[in-house]
Amino acid sequence: GVHQLLIGQNITKDDVSTIVSESDITLRPCLKETLAVCKREDIPVLIFSAGITDVVEEILQSRGLFSSNIHIVSNTMIYNDQGICHRFADPLIHCYNKSEVQLHNTPHARMLSSRGHVLLLGDTLGDLQMKDGVTHDTCLTIGYLNNSEDTLFAQFADAYDILILHDG
Repeated sequence: GVHQLLIGQNITKDDVSTIVSESDITLRPCLKETLAVCKREDIPVLIFSAGITDVVEEILQSRGLFSSNIHIVSNTMIYNDQGICHRFADPLIHCYNKSEVQLHNTPHARMLSSRGHVLLLGDTLGDLQMKDGVTHDTCLTIGYLNNSEDTLFAQFADAYDILILHDG
């Protein structure tokens, strides 16, 4: 799969930094302000992504947004002694298994155990499964629908508590 293709490229941590710095990644409006409030109020932020931990963290680090209250659950690159990615940590996360990736007995679960309320943001119907791995009293779900609006609107509107079209 894609992970094997990446491994075959002999990617280093420096390569990840270079790729991120040369990319034109646009973050959602108000992310900086939202993360600042979460940091100030000691609200944990759990980023659950089918992407790559190293890339997500580098994006946040390079923009001065990463802090100790942010935790990333994603596909983590494992580097060999030469600093080259030679595999990914198990389990591999994709959009269809986010509910199967268990947070039990992890630092993330302990961090979230004292939090009764969860705010879940997602851009696929599968993202809603992430709440299944976290014990909570209340979960407010916010869905981003950015494409295929004509075919997916009814499903998203039924599934999410709040629906934001075209990134708001």
